[in-house]
Amino acid sequence: MKVERWEGKKKIGQNRSAEDQASLKRNLEKSADPAYQFLAQQMK
Repeated sequence: MKVERWEGKKKIGQNRSAEDQASLKRNLEKSADPAYQFLAQQMK
């Protein structure tokens, strides 16, 4: 099977409580992985 297209969505904790979202963002910010830190910055 050949992948012809990737499609992304912005859905970071969309269906979670504000408390869960804040906790996720804090943990992403603490990560040593720059990709996780960038993801935390994208969360509003």
